[in-house]
Amino acid sequence: MKKALKWIALNPMEIIAAAALTASILISVVNGLTRYLIKYTWNPGTDVNTICFAYVVFCGSAAAYRRKMHYGIDVFVNMLPRKVRKVVEVLTHLVTLTALGVATCLAVSLTMHVGGKIMPNTKISYFWYDLSAVIGFAFMTIYELQHTLEVLKALVKKEKGAKAE
Repeated sequence: MKKALKWIALNPMEIIAAAALTASILISVVNGLTRYLIKYTWNPGTDVNTICFAYVVFCGSAAAYRRKMHYGIDVFVNMLPRKVRKVVEVLTHLVTLTALGVATCLAVSLTMHVGGKIMPNTKISYFWYDLSAVIGFAFMTIYELQHTLEVLKALVKKEKGAKAE
């Protein structure tokens, strides 16, 4: 039980993305079946699916980012000398951290200025839709900060090891 609770606490993005994906699939399947079997469509399902999809995208991206599962093209970087590669790696992390921080701030601004915009079928505020971007970008920023600190720590450790020899 402790292990499960620890996993839940350490993996909030996976849980949110999985729950949203599950809900989206269930709503789509039920709506599809009822449309063809009894000629009934649950119209709010479109709005709920839209919200679920946003959480799948942003929270799923954050979960992948945490595990370094996003692809990068490092062909040119790999051609550089080792020391230059390390500098480029640190600079890349700092630029990415800055970009994600800015994206988080912009997502917060978007969410806070949603006003009275509501979804057509459910009358749910777009606040809940836009909040997915805030959550996803905020967690990506946190994960990037962790990655950056890991790279810097490894760099400092190697520097100390090189000076001791």
